[in-house]
Amino acid sequence: MVCRCLGCCRTWVMSQCLGLRTLSTCTSGVCGERGPHRQTTARGCGSLPFAVQPSDLDPLLIEPDVELSWVERPDDLARADLIVLPGSRATVNDLAWLRTSGFADALSSTDAWILGICGGYQMLGERIEDDLESGEGIVPGLALLPTHTVFTAPKTVSRSAGHTHDTGAGVSGYQIRWGRPQVSGSSWLQIDGEEEGAAVTRPTPTYGTSLHGLFDSDGFRQDFLTQVALDRKRDFTPSPTTYAAAPDGQADRLADWIEAEVDMWHLLNVTASATPPGAGPGWR
Repeated sequence: MVCRCLGCCRTWVMSQCLGLRTLSTCTSGVCGERGPHRQTTARGCGSLPFAVQPSDLDPLLIEPDVELSWVERPDDLARADLIVLPGSRATVNDLAWLRTSGFADALSSTDAWILGICGGYQMLGERIEDDLESGEGIVPGLALLPTHTVFTAPKTVSRSAGHTHDTGAGVSGYQIRWGRPQVSGSSWLQIDGEEEGAAVTRPTPTYGTSLHGLFDSDGFRQDFLTQVALDRKRDFTPSPTTYAAAPDGQADRLADWIEAEVDMWHLLNVTASATPPGAGPGWR
């Protein structure tokens, strides 16, 4: 399964004074072994200027049959089975960038599944009314979902939980947004006791939700990816590892890497000479 994600790439590079190697990770580096040649591929874009919460996609990295990458060009979406449009801290600006970069046309013509999260969900709708964040007023969306979003104060900030309508899989996460999506079609989730999200199945399955972190829920993630794989005729066997357990092993591997590749004596000396919080300029 090929997943492409429209968001920001992360590459961690240690300074030359501490170590000479570069540690590159798939977002947070919770990477498992890659699967067989028929694996599902997820795609996203590494240049969305104001993308936030790329960690929403980290749970896909523990799935051996999912190939996840962040893409830079519209052509990179060609092999995608699932395309994820992540959140944004400047939704209208990122929507404009999708159009000028050619990604909007690529999204409109793809046969891959599409999932928009928070700002990405808002961009997939018919229009955005934003007199609050960008001040641009009414802006046409990508018109891939039957929704329109109105930006309104106060900002929604909440921990949230619920389930899907089709399989009943539980989801949980958080919401942080100005936008209030208004759906004219059917929802596919119930969150905090209310209908949430929008979905269409034609011409290509397209989903949107305001909930960050929904892929952290193992049951939902595996149900959703199973549906994508069946539709795209890909192999998918869920990972035996829960997402909650995966970061612990990665943290141990990262600690081993730092100890082996970084000049720890120099690092400890630098940190020991650092100015204590509150003692530097600007604190008083």
